Order: sequence, then structure tokens, then C-alpha cells
Amino acid sequence: MPGKNNNHLVSIILAVAIIVRIDAIISTALIGIYLFIKNKRSAIIPIISIIITTLVVFYFQKNYFGDFLPTTYYQKVTGFSTIERIQRGLLVFNQFATRDTFFLLMFSLASLFFYQMQRNCEALLLLGIFIAQCAYSIYIGGDYAEPETNAANRFITQGMPALIILFSWMTSRILSDLKTAQPRSALSNTKVNPAISLAFIILLIISGESWINYAIDNAPLLKADIRRVKLGLLIAENTSPEAVIAVHAAGQIPYFSERTTIDLLGLNDPAVAKSAGHGEFYPGHNKWDYEYSITQLQPDLIADNFAPLADFMRGNKQYIELDNGIYIRMDSTLISADEIAKEYR
Repeated sequence: MPGKNNNHLVSIILAVAIIVRIDAIISTALIGIYLFIKNKRSAIIPIISIIITTLVVFYFQKNYFGDFLPTTYYQKVTGFSTIERIQRGLLVFNQFATRDTFFLLMFSLASLFFYQMQRNCEALLLLGIFIAQCAYSIYIGGDYAEPETNAANRFITQGMPALIILFSWMTSRILSDLKTAQPRSALSNTKVNPAISLAFIILLIISGESWINYAIDNAPLLKADIRRVKLGLLIAENTSPEAVIAVHAAGQIPYFSERTTIDLLGLNDPAVAKSAGHGEFYPGHNKWDYEYSITQLQPDLIADNFAPLADFMRGNKQYIELDNGIYIRMDSTLISADEIAKEYR
């Protein structure tokens, strides 16, 4: 009975992971394969849970959103060749992810090589989850925020717990062997657990630069976040609730303005998300269709700027650009033009 209860708990955890984030299918599939190799009978319930949950999520997305996959998938992944995505994925992986992962991965691989008895299904599962997440990140072109924040990749992050567990496991084995081999050495008599010192050194390698940057400049993109919050509040105070706004950064501005919003980059608009990409591949920032989003949908206000927008708006007689960078539609009666033109930064 305990085995059955564990299977049920594992099945629930795997199902919740897929519900929370659809690309958790990668890790859950590997876990399902591992369970099947270990015990075919006990793997039946978890594997059925993975399959049913995946189908249910796809069914819900198709019926609720109109597509099997999220709009963000079409916006970020389609419109460019696989080669273009992989080239950028490899570039940002080398520039950013290796700092956080290289030492832990190389140490773990070396340990697996020298400790043959540790080369078992559990170790390979942990290694496989991490490598699969790295491969997934490279395939889709990486995380756009890496150059912006010099911080963790959101897709590789899902595999980091597996790598950390594997590294800790291998480290524990090595430290245990050293202590056994030299029971009277300084290593065994020291008052400070060597595992703690090693963990601190690894933290400095992985996060030291980020900590220093945070201490000096505060959180990444904080100034931009504050500016967008102020802009959202300015719009909320000086437009009618019926006003429709258009933005490129569809986060703080729509939230704080509480206005119907057109997403100019298409992360929330399937029509733009499935359109052709522009320029060099940069995840999430290569799709726009101003003829559709602005000329056709006619927002009352365009809140934020984006390099290609200026060319499109040049000579546009329907909109006027204010000194603070906001565009307003000249015939809109839902905007207090004098107030919205004030500097908000």
C-alpha cells in the first residue's frame, strides 16, 4: 500500500507541474521514463497522469484560447528558422548560462565518470533533466531577459534543482571518502564543515556578480519598472475608463492604468503573434503589425515607444506625439490631453 500511495502522490505532483507550466512536460516525461525503467507496473499511474493532464491542458487551451499552444509560443518561436533560434540560443547560453552552470555540471560529470557505482538511473535522471532544459532553452533561442538583467534563464532554471541535487550528491560522496581515507587529517578535525565552505564558494561563483550588481544598482530594470508604473497611473488619472491604450511593454502599464490594452508586440494578440518576424531574431521582440494594431484598431493612446514605431508614426495625421513620448489620437474624447502631456518620469 505505501507504494501505491507514493505513486498517487507522484502522479499528482507531475500533473500539477504540467498545469502550472506546460513546458514541464519535458521534465515529467523524463521522470515517467525513469519510473518505467525502475518498475513498469508502478509507473503506470504516473505515466497515465502525465498523458491525461497534457491532453486536458491542450484541450482547455484550444477551447478557451483558440489554440493548443499559448500565444507566447507563436509570438516567440514561429516566424524564424530553427537555425536562427539555435544560433542565438547557443550565443546567450555561452554568454550567461555557463557562468551559473559550468562548474556544477563539470564537477558532477567528473564525479560520475570516476565513481562508477554512482552512475545509476537516479543520477542519470537528474543529469538528463538539466541537460534537457538547456537543450530546450537553446532550441527556442534562449530567454530575452538574459542580456537585459544578466540573470538566470527562466527555462534553464527549471532544471537547476536537478543539477544542484546531483552536485550535492557527488560532493557528499567525495567528502565522505576523504574523511574515511584520512580520519585524523585536518579535514576531519576542522570545526567548520567543508561542505559549508564549498557551498559558500559555489554561491559566490554563481551569484557573486549578481549580488554585487544588485548592491550597487538595485534590482535589474528597476528604473524602467518605476517609470512604467508612473505612466500607468498617469493614464488611469487622465483617461476615461472606456479608453483603449496600446503598449509594447504589456505589464505594469496595463495593470496600473486599468484600461483595455492592445499589445503591440503580440504576446497577448494571436493576430500579431502569428505574423512574420522582423529583423534579427530576438525572442518576444520581433513581431508587430502597426497597420493592424494602430490603423485598424484605433487605440486612443499609444503609451510607450519602440524603435520601429517612430518610422510608422512619422507623417501620421491621426495621432500626435506629446513631449513625454506618448501618442494620442487627435479625435479622441476620452483623454485629458493637457494632463496626459505632463512629464511623469
